[in-house]
Amino acid sequence: MSQLEIILSEMFRRVGDTYSSDKTKDDCWYYAHEWTEREERDFVDWLTEYLYNNKEARKELMAFPTKNKNRCDRVSNYFVLWYGWKYKK
Repeated sequence: MSQLEIILSEMFRRVGDTYSSDKTKDDCWYYAHEWTEREERDFVDWLTEYLYNNKEARKELMAFPTKNKNRCDRVSNYFVLWYGWKYKK
């Protein structure tokens, strides 16, 4: 399993779904679920720690995979900006 698949699995788990590559084939797959801003922040915190503590994840997801907490947090925020679920109303 790739690092991206591990991360997406966690993201899907947090909304009560199970990740499969088939679920991300549609261009707007990330509109399939919703989460609150708090749930998103919890995921960003998790992803920041995951990247910070996982060299392979940093190498796969980051252009400059240095073990720097601020950089990991920035990458995590960009990740949810591009691939995060929409907000609950």
